[in-house]
Amino acid sequence: MNEGITRTLRGSPVVVAPGKVFLVGEYAVLEGGAAVLAAVSRHAVGQYLPELTPESPVIAETVARAVEALGALDLGRALPAGSVLVNTAGFRQGASKLGLGSSAAAAVAAAGAVLAFVGVDIAARRDLLFGIADEGHRAAQGGIGSGGDIAASVHGGFIGYLRAKTVVGEKPGKPIIRKLSRPGGLELRVFWTGAGASTPSLIRAVHAFAGRQPAVYRGLIDELRQTA
Repeated sequence: MNEGITRTLRGSPVVVAPGKVFLVGEYAVLEGGAAVLAAVSRHAVGQYLPELTPESPVIAETVARAVEALGALDLGRALPAGSVLVNTAGFRQGASKLGLGSSAAAAVAAAGAVLAFVGVDIAARRDLLFGIADEGHRAAQGGIGSGGDIAASVHGGFIGYLRAKTVVGEKPGKPIIRKLSRPGGLELRVFWTGAGASTPSLIRAVHAFAGRQPAVYRGLIDELRQTA
């Protein structure tokens, strides 16, 4: 994603989408368990620009799905050929990613920028926004992921998230997303290891561990499910 927006189109809407932290259930959610997430004040900023080419697979996949959705709504003719310029600089410390969901926020910003460009009220159509961003993000990541990070970016605040276990290559079921109140007295402090990590790589490593030690894996996942 672009480190800074240097080109803007006068009158073209700018969409801002927050990042996320998983508070609990981050791997149990992949097995159909619940998770609790909170949006954080790091943001992806997106703007649709005619004649622009996509700058990443996440943006390309998301914009393609947004265009399909507009066609189904008979709004496709209102969108000139182009793509979304996305700034995710706030998700980095130097050259390293902070692990706060930059790719998910970029997908939401991209989907929102396309919809807003043709006049769709994205605040009133969060279901549509989630569906487009989730499909684009999953496609760019090879079908891996729960969509919880997308939901946190779309809805903001604290959310509870639940989705039936999905199989790579198959269309996931519709999630249950519940807005939660912030518990009184709760103070969140997020620590960074100082090194970036790839979410798809981490998920593949967890799946590999499950294959090697299924009983241990199941015990850990069950504990995470109960806690969440």
